[in-house]
Amino acid sequence: MQIVVLMTVGFGATVTFFAIRYSQSQTSRISESAIKDRLVAETETVTPAISPTELPEAKAIRIAEEFVAQNGYTNLPVDKDKIVYETVEFGNNLDELLKFRANTLEHKAYGILYKATGTKMGEKGWTVVFQSINVSDDYYKSISRQSGKQVTRENHPIGRAVTMDANFQNLLMEHKTFPLQNVDKKLK
Repeated sequence: MQIVVLMTVGFGATVTFFAIRYSQSQTSRISESAIKDRLVAETETVTPAISPTELPEAKAIRIAEEFVAQNGYTNLPVDKDKIVYETVEFGNNLDELLKFRANTLEHKAYGILYKATGTKMGEKGWTVVFQSINVSDDYYKSISRQSGKQVTRENHPIGRAVTMDANFQNLLMEHKTFPLQNVDKKLK
């Protein structure tokens, strides 16, 4: 009888031991998984969302293209609630200002400039360039007179640059024209 009691107690202790070990291993698996999920969630809230397939350069281009369209530089619909004013602009009201901007740039980016800064404050950032369309002949005549040589659409295509900081914020359409031959990477 004592042997049966000892075997039963021993068997019970063994089962209890393995049950506790199994429970602990499951708890640590859950804890490790919960910790990983929490770290991923915290990282996503701190880091700007970049999809796994969208590289930072592609994000800068996409954001600049949206900016150019929303601000009335293309032939796409304008979002009057998101208008960002340039440093120098002409127009007595928003409608007049949008008339000057309308259909002056291609809606797809022409190129990107790597060595430039993305803000006037000299911080690192992104510069995305768009090709100008509907440039008047008077512009090229004026440039030709100033430079003393024949300047045309073909030998001096121009555009405008959208700048933003490294975090894809503080977008601005730079006021001056941009010679397209100066882009570091042509996108078209």
